[in-house]
Amino acid sequence: MKEKLLLILNKFLNFSDLIFIKINKFFNFLFKNLIANFSNFFIGLVFLIGLVFYQAIVEILNFEIMGKEFTFGDSLNNLFSLGFEATWNLLIASIRSFSPGGILGLAFEIITETVALILWIIGYLVVLIIIILKFSWYLITQFGLYNILVILSWSYLIGFYRYIYYLIKPLIESRKNQKQLIIEDESSILNNEDTETK
Repeated sequence: MKEKLLLILNKFLNFSDLIFIKINKFFNFLFKNLIANFSNFFIGLVFLIGLVFYQAIVEILNFEIMGKEFTFGDSLNNLFSLGFEATWNLLIASIRSFSPGGILGLAFEIITETVALILWIIGYLVVLIIIILKFSWYLITQFGLYNILVILSWSYLIGFYRYIYYLIKPLIESRKNQKQLIIEDESSILNNEDTETK
C-alpha cells in the first residue's frame, strides 16, 4: 500500500513539474510573439475586440419580450457561418472551374485541383476544430472550469516550489559538505593532539 501511495505521489509531483514547465513555456511564447512584437500584439488586440463586440451584438440581439423569444443574434451568427461557408465553396469552385484546352494546360489543372483539394480539407478541418472546441468547452463547463483551475493552480504552485527547491539544493548541500569538512578537520586535529600527548 505504501509503495502504491509513493508511486501516486511521484506521478503527481512529475505532473506538477510538467504543468509548471508547460505554463511557463506558454506564457513565454505569448510574451515573445504577442506582447514583445507590437504588430502581432495590435492584430491580436483588434481581433479580440472584434470578437468581443461580435459576441456582445449576438447576445444583445437575443432577447425576450412579453414571453416571446426573439433570436436575431443566433440568426446573425448562422448567417455569418453560412456566408463564410458559401464564400469558401465559391472559392473552391472557381479554382476548380479551370479546364485546359489540351495537354499543355494539364499541369496547371493538376495544380488547381490540388489547391482546391487542400482548401476543401482545410474547410472540413476548421469545422472539425470548431466542433471539438465546442465539445471541449461543454465538457469543461460540465466538469467545472473552477475545478480545473484549482487543480492546475495547485499543480503549478507545487511545481514552482519544487523548482525553487532544486535551485537551492546544491547550495544547501555545499554548505553541509563545508560544515562536515570543518567537523572532520577539527576531529582530526583533536585526534592528532591526543596522539601527541600520549
